[in-house]
Amino acid sequence: MLNFPSVHYSPNRLFIYISLFGSLTLSGSLTPLFGGESPESDRREPFLAEEVTVTAARPPIFASELSRTVRVISREEIERAPVASIADLLGYVLGADLQTRGPNGAQSDLSLRGASYEQTLVLVDGVRLSDPQTGHHQLNLPFGVSDIERVEVLYGHGSRLYGPGALGGVVNIITRRGSGKSASVKLEAGDFHLLRGEATASAPAWGLQHSVSVIRQTSGDYIRSSELDLRGASYRTSGTFGKHTLSLSTGWQDKRFGAATFYSAAFPLQWEATETRFVSLKDEWQHNGWMLSPRISWRGHSDEYLLDRTRPTFYRNYHETDVYEAELSAGRTSKLGVTSASVEYGEENMTSTSLHNHNRTRWGASVEQRLVNLGKFDVTVGAAGYGYSDWGFKLYPGVDVGCQIAQSFRVFATAGGAFRPPTFTDLYYDSPANKGNPNLKPESATSWETGAAWDAAGQRATLSYFHRSGRDVIDWARALPADPWRVMNIAKLETDGVEGNYVVNPSIWLGKSPFERFEAGVSYISSARDFQGLTSKYALAYPRKQATLRVDHRLPWGVTASWFERYKQRLGGKGYAVTDLKTSRQFGAWEYSLSATNLFDQPYQEVAGVPMPGRWVKAGVEFKI
Repeated sequence: MLNFPSVHYSPNRLFIYISLFGSLTLSGSLTPLFGGESPESDRREPFLAEEVTVTAARPPIFASELSRTVRVISREEIERAPVASIADLLGYVLGADLQTRGPNGAQSDLSLRGASYEQTLVLVDGVRLSDPQTGHHQLNLPFGVSDIERVEVLYGHGSRLYGPGALGGVVNIITRRGSGKSASVKLEAGDFHLLRGEATASAPAWGLQHSVSVIRQTSGDYIRSSELDLRGASYRTSGTFGKHTLSLSTGWQDKRFGAATFYSAAFPLQWEATETRFVSLKDEWQHNGWMLSPRISWRGHSDEYLLDRTRPTFYRNYHETDVYEAELSAGRTSKLGVTSASVEYGEENMTSTSLHNHNRTRWGASVEQRLVNLGKFDVTVGAAGYGYSDWGFKLYPGVDVGCQIAQSFRVFATAGGAFRPPTFTDLYYDSPANKGNPNLKPESATSWETGAAWDAAGQRATLSYFHRSGRDVIDWARALPADPWRVMNIAKLETDGVEGNYVVNPSIWLGKSPFERFEAGVSYISSARDFQGLTSKYALAYPRKQATLRVDHRLPWGVTASWFERYKQRLGGKGYAVTDLKTSRQFGAWEYSLSATNLFDQPYQEVAGVPMPGRWVKAGVEFKI
């Protein structure tokens, strides 16, 4: 039994909920007020359980046929969320823990299913964005929310598909490619001197489809030394030439922000600046029944950190990393099913004032076979082998099994291995409070999951149980509070959890209704650990109990509203609930929005010692052509 502690709502909160939802229920006969007879440009399609093709497998597959737990955030869901960054969007995902140190994408660590932020892999269009310096930079993404078509969250082991880093899961961000001619300009302003502008355009030329976007955002302090100055740009193009489909993706983002007490409560005036640069070139080529996809990519990243911004020379770190990758993947459909394989090579380089200069190379290969001609069953077996210049070569097998018991009901099970090499910070960081360890070994985990999915018209429900057994787990630990944190390979960490999620279009019950979407989820995670009497810094920082709630509905005069409720309780901590809201109204090519995060001004912290913002109200206008 999950036994979630009760959440106490203030009278104001209860009044708002009762008055809003009560009035909507009672006014079901007043359909014209809710846009039932509104102009075509004001109508919104209700949520439907449509079939979605995901790339959380090789090759792409319908989400309903995948024998894994996967969550897909569609473009429509993205547009109705009150977020200014991809990081903030991931905070609404069940099983995801966004440990945010700054709002609007300033700095956040993402973990899935109780794994650490270093054990979650982030991709853009299938390209790994891991930073060899530290996982703290994993969500420094060179794209904005308007650049994203959808986000796929694959839970559990992922090294068989995507290589190192995927112990808790994989987040694959799919960018928009555009079609025809379109353009948009969006302006937003809000509390704490927030100003944000974003412009996008897409058009065909020279046999290619081109998309470009620019973003500029500033905000002031919500606590001392918490301002943000962000700018970015991206360009993407693709086109088909005979049997070849070429695509180029580039992005750049620069962030400068007050880091408050992000890394040390003793220094409240920290400051940081990061810059991310990204280029990826891919070709999809059909040849003799095979789909061949060669790809090359580069990710550059720089990070400047001041422990005390009033004394820049007191303690300053500067790091520059470059990651180069080349990959060739292939897929073929035959009577046996779908066969896929890939080979890759990567090089990681770093120059640093505190960690010194380092480089390493890695290489890997994977093969996978999906068997589909098995009646109600489907089986996918595969393995990946990876080697590093600093460590040996290891093999990570995996298997997924699914059974379509009925047209709308499916059960599945999956098992596999995953691993992560130490970052350069893990290996070489040295300060009075934190000590790296150059003798670290890669950490690894074996995972299994079993679950069921029910998918009918307008409804979807999933329930799963998972287990992860970590070995040589990398964590910062110490015996006494006065001791420095030292990174080490902890013997083992056993993690178990259960997740359940339900989403429905309420119109299947209520008929013509202002309600468009209702989604609720709960998760519970527990860990058995052998830390040899030491205190852990990161391995047990996950939320033990978590719940999410989303409601989309229409208000009078064509206004749409989306509510987001998040509840978390960390191990040994007190639970808290945060409510966010976005409303919008379309007038032809213009859309006006009003949103609020932490609507009821709940005090809370995602990271100990770093208070999160209170109520933050924002108003925006967007023009589309």
